[in-house]
Amino acid sequence: MTSQGPSAVSCVLRVGAEGGSIELERAEGNPLRFRVRLVDASERLFEDAGEVRVREGPWLRWDAALAELEATAWRALYPLEVAEELRLQVWSQLNRIGGRAPLRHRARWEWLCTTRGNPD
Repeated sequence: MTSQGPSAVSCVLRVGAEGGSIELERAEGNPLRFRVRLVDASERLFEDAGEVRVREGPWLRWDAALAELEATAWRALYPLEVAEELRLQVWSQLNRIGGRAPLRHRARWEWLCTTRGNPD
């Protein structure tokens, strides 16, 4: 990896809310590096050419990236995507006590992370 970061990233998990998303990304070529990415496109709800703001956190190890993720309300937002190879780790994190927000959309999370249960 260069000081500018990896050339490619993949999504580990993505949750959405009205006008934005929170993502946990993994560096391609270095599967031990992760970052939290916040996307705010809420201005586009009111105007066609509104600005999309993106904040990308630093590249971190898994535990540190999860700690940064826990500082957001990700558990309360609607789950959109979970990478198949890390779905059990994400499910484990969801079921830990703590976090800034209560777990919502449990059936959807269970469906994405364990491939069983109803998606809603």
